[in-house]
Amino acid sequence: MLRKARELLLPLLAVLVAAAATTHGEEGHECTVYVQSGESIQAAIDASPDGAVICIGEGEWQEDLAIQRSLTLKGKGSGSTVIRGDSSPSGVLAIYCLDAERSSDVSVRIEGLTITGGAGAGVVTGTKIWTTISNCDVQGNRTGIELHDESEAEILNCRISENTLGIMGVHSAQATIADCTVSGNSAGGIGLGLSAEVSISGSTVSGNGRFGIELSQSARATISSSAVADNDGDGIILSDASRATLIGCDVTENGFESAQAGRYTTEGILLNGEAQISLTDCTVSGNAKEGIVLNDAAQADISDSTVSANGRVGVFLFDTAQATLANCTISDHSSAGVDARDETWVEVTACVVERNFAGICLWGSPHAVLKANTIRDCEQYGVAVLGSNGEIAGFAGYIAGAGNLVANNGAPLNCDPCRPQYLCFLASEEGGELDSRE
Repeated sequence: MLRKARELLLPLLAVLVAAAATTHGEEGHECTVYVQSGESIQAAIDASPDGAVICIGEGEWQEDLAIQRSLTLKGKGSGSTVIRGDSSPSGVLAIYCLDAERSSDVSVRIEGLTITGGAGAGVVTGTKIWTTISNCDVQGNRTGIELHDESEAEILNCRISENTLGIMGVHSAQATIADCTVSGNSAGGIGLGLSAEVSISGSTVSGNGRFGIELSQSARATISSSAVADNDGDGIILSDASRATLIGCDVTENGFESAQAGRYTTEGILLNGEAQISLTDCTVSGNAKEGIVLNDAAQADISDSTVSANGRVGVFLFDTAQATLANCTISDHSSAGVDARDETWVEVTACVVERNFAGICLWGSPHAVLKANTIRDCEQYGVAVLGSNGEIAGFAGYIAGAGNLVANNGAPLNCDPCRPQYLCFLASEEGGELDSRE
């Protein structure tokens, strides 16, 4: 009987041991080296083999650390384990590998630390290394986190605050930022350039200086379920040939400090050069002056979004910029809901444009197509076409459309027979066009 019981129990024990081993392997955080107060973290790093888990006790260390192999640095939690920089210009935690062929195999984890006081960066990575930074506070450094040279990083559940710049990525670096707060950085929140790429989700970028997020020089960003709010300057800036996709984001209340100081960085979203942006299910509201501004040859695709209660204009186009708006609400602006000037191109479809000073204003020589919109309750015109200096008879562009409801505005459509602008076709089912181009 006992033998039979053993025969039944042994396979079960084997399964339980295997399950325990699998769980242990998945976690991979059992301490192999301990560092207590008064001991050197760098000495522990230098003496540890690849894959070591270095657990650091409570306390404060003043060291600048260099990591060139795969390992984990695990503290007792932000605020409990503090690493303070010791004046190195590179950074408090410099993670790199001088062997270029081996660098892509190096993986470093940083957990549960406060990283502060860096004359350079709090954490700086380079040479294709993979780094995970989780449950950390990175604060009071020149740059919170710097990513260089095709390095890759996950930044998870961290607070990056009170640095000069929060996060910087350049030279094709890649980052995933999730469930983080990037706030109170005096120059800006997140800055990417030189083909860097970032995915941001579930995060808040707020209370930073000149910008919340800035992309330039072909940088790329996908931003979802995040808030870019209450930054002193522009919420999001895209320049050169940078690209951004926003899904389910709020870009709100940016630019007020700059507006009070007389600076121009006062927009929710600003695009320059050949930048491109896509917004889906987003809210752009309450920003100091404009909601979305497109200059130069910038392009925007905006759908299922709300652009409301920005200081002056909802969507503002200059130069040869292009924008499509579909199924959006554009409301409550002291100037125009949509303002297109110069030789811009804009298509507005199935949108509600309401309670603006003017609904849609076209100045100079833009190209516009308006279909199936509701344009109502504006103080002045629902749709107006003007010369480049605002003269009634100076429109030199193109407008077409059909099926728009234009109602309850303070002034009718420009369809007075004494004027050269005949826009009543916009409200008809069959539609039409006005082509004033030479």
